[in-house]
Amino acid sequence: MKLYPKYGFFVILNKQTVILNKQTVILNLIQDLFETSFDNLNEMPHQM
Repeated sequence: MKLYPKYGFFVILNKQTVILNKQTVILNLIQDLFETSFDNLNEMPHQM
């Protein structure tokens, strides 16, 4: 009976880490988008 609560606790921890991983992936994608857009803005005056 004691193993089940521990297993549930670990499952909850795993779900939280998965959610955190997804959030970091989304943040990285947003950072990449901002970096590429800023690079494009910096390059535009030179192209003109």
